[in-house]
Amino acid sequence: MSYICIQVEEEYVAQIQLAPNCYIRYRNYVEVDPANCTESLKPLEYMPCAVEMFIRHFFKSVALIPLWKTLGDFYGNDTNDASTIVQSEPPALLKCDNLELCKLLEKHVVHYWLQPGTMFSSTLNLLENSDKFMSKFDGQKSLSRLNFPDMPGSLVHGSTNWRLEAVKVVAHTMRIDRAIDWKELAKIAAYEEKRHQLFMLAGESEYAALEWRPPMHRLELPSVCCGECFMVFNLDVLSNFASERDDTGITSYFWHCELCGARLRNRDVELRMIRFLDQLFCAYQAQDLVCRQCRTVKLLPLSRVCTCGGEFAARLPRERWRDSCKVLSQLSDLAGMKCLRETSAVFRDMWKDL
Repeated sequence: MSYICIQVEEEYVAQIQLAPNCYIRYRNYVEVDPANCTESLKPLEYMPCAVEMFIRHFFKSVALIPLWKTLGDFYGNDTNDASTIVQSEPPALLKCDNLELCKLLEKHVVHYWLQPGTMFSSTLNLLENSDKFMSKFDGQKSLSRLNFPDMPGSLVHGSTNWRLEAVKVVAHTMRIDRAIDWKELAKIAAYEEKRHQLFMLAGESEYAALEWRPPMHRLELPSVCCGECFMVFNLDVLSNFASERDDTGITSYFWHCELCGARLRNRDVELRMIRFLDQLFCAYQAQDLVCRQCRTVKLLPLSRVCTCGGEFAARLPRERWRDSCKVLSQLSDLAGMKCLRETSAVFRDMWKDL
């Protein structure tokens, strides 16, 4: 008889996952620091510093406070401090099954965030009062710190409505909470009411952002190979982009392997970016034109409209090329990739002549 040994490397008590590559996981109930959590929150770097701190505080509150309260019901303490929870488990907790624990957890989540929403009310007050918001999440208390940074591939740079981006994250996080039974109409109505209040505070309609999306472009290089573990994966050049400053103050930019974490050679990544630009440019020039109405491919080169009267349109939109070229140009300036910078300039000149 053969046995398969399975070893659990990491255990987490809570997790918030906004997207496949955007998450934070908590190992225990104590203070949130790098030693106690694992995260991949690259989209938060595209937010103002104070907004990023607010979102991290909100993540901790919505994920851990209901857990603290649920355990506090068994330990007999009514506190938000997880350090007061002792290690020996009460008999009532050991006898409680998962379904009962889920109901207790849901009760606290609903109380703090939906009905009556005590924690939600304090969060709403913070977002409404700019001075209180800055004093809590930014020690310098400078409103200029609410400006969006100029990051490569940013979709929000130049925007002035920082509340809208914070509200999008809050509303989306509340909606994906699996501790809540979303089949009950009362809870759905409570969530819709809270969501309406958030977007009214931001000055936008709640129908303007039905789904949360990262405030950055997504650009993948296919089949990138790691030189250390030889894993082949699709490299997202924005979410995987990292920087490090040495003792002399010099900042270096790099990408890393998704499996082993080893740094990729910037020269290899630069060559893949140049190849990507070349293939994308050729794909746009060689693509078929398709009728918008009947989806028929254009056959006669001199035809302006389809036989059905519809207009022809390219399969690959112009925005795809322009956004990709802009993102790679920004990365080339930051990482000091001269060949990629020159290649991007040549392709831009060729595009103007088309």
